[in-house]
Order: sequence, then structure tokens, then C-alpha cells
Amino acid sequence: RWYDPDHYYTPNMNVSGEFKHEECVMCHTVQTPGIVAQWKKSKHASTEKGVVGCDKCHGNNHLQLYMPSWKHCGECHPEQKAGHRAGKIGSHTHAFHVSVVETPWQIAKPAAEVTACATCHGIAENRCDGCHTRHDFSLAEARKPNNCGICHTGLDHYEYEMYKESYHGMIYESEQHTWDWTKPMKPANYKTPTCAYCHMKDGEHNAQKASTINSHMGTSLVDRGAPKFKEARQNWINTCKGCHSPRFAADQFEAMDEAVKVSFTKWREAMKIVVDLYNDGMLDPMPNDLAPDYAGHYTFSLLGGEGRMYNVSDIERTSFEMLVYITNAVYKAMAHGAMYGATYGKGAFLQDRWLGQIKGEASRLRRIKALENQAGIQHKAYDFWKHGEYTDLLLGWKRKPGDVDKSACKHEGENCLVE
Repeated sequence: RWYDPDHYYTPNMNVSGEFKHEECVMCHTVQTPGIVAQWKKSKHASTEKGVVGCDKCHGNNHLQLYMPSWKHCGECHPEQKAGHRAGKIGSHTHAFHVSVVETPWQIAKPAAEVTACATCHGIAENRCDGCHTRHDFSLAEARKPNNCGICHTGLDHYEYEMYKESYHGMIYESEQHTWDWTKPMKPANYKTPTCAYCHMKDGEHNAQKASTINSHMGTSLVDRGAPKFKEARQNWINTCKGCHSPRFAADQFEAMDEAVKVSFTKWREAMKIVVDLYNDGMLDPMPNDLAPDYAGHYTFSLLGGEGRMYNVSDIERTSFEMLVYITNAVYKAMAHGAMYGATYGKGAFLQDRWLGQIKGEASRLRRIKALENQAGIQHKAYDFWKHGEYTDLLLGWKRKPGDVDKSACKHEGENCLVE
């Protein structure tokens, strides 16, 4: 309800009546003083066009209060709303319903395990206070990299870590306390670029607009230097021109292109090894020996759109990590100027290790199969691959109509995403 309020939030207040924002402030100064203190520091409390009070964002009927979404913010900020909603697949616009609700490694897990996914992705798509936290909604706060870093961090999206490892990040960490963050993101105002400077240039709220193409967080090979992406590449070079020569910027992008291409030669080599095992029936276990996936099927997990964290063979999970955690990190490191990260830290050399592990496991599986054939042994997968206390929670071995609680859902006649 907190991350997709338009669909799931329902009020549970026991105070009845309709109130103006002055009355809200009077009561909440006692009930939630922190919220009131934040609001009083915000521009909402002193805007020239009139105070934006509690009733403007939450309504005035206390029994029917609502949790604001991007729709409510858009009533006063139409340009920003238009940018936020203009993204394509892979953007903030579709961060929750497409990238979480409909993604196998989310669907296939108990909700309690994917809290972080729902939190970041839900707020990014459905609300504005992920970047402008309530209730002071500060532009200065939204301009700082650590604001973006609360979501753009960790194994499968190392953007914040890679930024901090770069010279840009080092300068930011050293000098950011001396900058006036109330000023627009222009080269004259800041010594080094931040996330917002590069990805939300001139206040553009479609953070994907600067991107060359969606590559599923860097897990799909894209030649960003190809002629068809010439305009996007030039736009990036123009962004860098605020501080660097066009030649220098172009060279950095070319270095990124080459590093990404090399990293994917390793991934393709690994993928061929695993696919050959699957085709030869040598995965241990094979998909049919596992619990059914989220759709009730028995599917090889490395097919496009089928990646899963669990309920897979060991070599499939290792391959998943090689692509999503490491091959992806090479791209993120090079894109953010983190040369150590691209090579030693989380990139190329670590990728070598994963490729070696995959080859070692493939060798073991093939040798065991050869020995079994020679001895006339017909191995049957152990039952623990299909059943267990945790495994039985995953997808509905025991699921019946009514098991899904839809009481808080407000989809009305639409298909409910919790089905």
C-alpha cells in the first residue's frame, strides 16, 4: 500500500470531519511534530502562489485521506510529471509493475524476501518522494548523489559505488560540503558532475532520456558506439563538454564500448557451456526435476526473461551471477569512470573467476555422467530439489482459491496484480 498507493492504500483513520491545512498543522504539531517541522521548512509552506498545505496533498476529509502519488504532484508540477511518465521499459516510469511485479526473480519469491525490490521500484514509479523526501521536498537533497544511491546500489546495480570510485565521486566526497546545492546543475556551480547533472540535464525528469538504449541494467550486449546510436553518443559528449574536451569524452566512451564487448565474450562462452549441458540433459538437476516455476512450468532459467534466484541448478545460479552481478558491473564501472572497479574490484578479473567456476562444474557434471553411463546407473534427482520447508513456500504447491488477500486492492474491474 505504501509503494503503490493508487492501487493499494486505504485510510484507517478514526477521526471524522473535514479540516483545512491550518487545523491539520495545529493538531499534527502535537501528533507528528517532525512532519510539521519538515513542512514548515519547505517551499510548500511559503510558495508565492499560495501555501500548499496538508489538504492539498492528502485531501480534507479525515476518513478518506489518501497517500499522494505522482498524479497528485503532477497537478502543480505538470512538466515534471510529463517527464517522469515519459520513460520506456527500464525507466522509473515502469520500475514497479514491469520490473518487479512481472519479473520472475520477484514473482517466484515470498514477498517478505523482496522488500527492497518493492520499496525502491515502487517509490520510483508511483511516487515523487523517493527523490524529494517528504515533507520538505528539497531540490538540494534531490541533486546529491547519495539520494540516488539509496536505490542505485548493490550487486545488480552498482551505479553509486562506481560513481564514488571515480574521480568525479572522489571530488564530490571531498568538496561537496562547500557547494551551494540550491543552485541549478550547471558547470559553473559545481566542480564535478553528479547523477542529476548527467542523467537529468536541465531538470529533465525522464532520467532515461539521456540513455542510449535500455539494456536491462547492462545485462544485454549493446554496441553503443554503433552508427545508429550516433546522435545519443553525441548528446553524451555534449554533456561532458561542460568540463572536458570532446576528444577526451569520445575516447572514454570508446573505452567503455570495448570493455563491454570483451566482457560479453566471456558471458557467451559461459552461456554456451551451460546451454550444451541443458541440451545434453546433464544439468543437475534438470528443470523437470525442480519445483514448478511461478507459472507452474518447468523452465530453463537462463532463457530471456526467466532468470531466477532460486529453484535452479547450481551452475545456472552461478551463470546468473556472472551476468547480472559481474558482466553488468563492467559496464557500470566503465560508464562511470571507475577504472579499478571495471578491472580488479567487481569487473573483469572477477568475471574470470566465475567463468572458471562454470567450466569446473561443467567438467564435473560431464565426468559424473560418463561414469554413470559406464556403470549403467540411471540417476534420479533427489526429492529435496522439489520439496522442502522453504521450497514449498515458493509457488503454490498448496495454493488454493482465496489464498491471496485482495482486501486492500483497489483495481475494481481491472485484473489484480496480486493474482
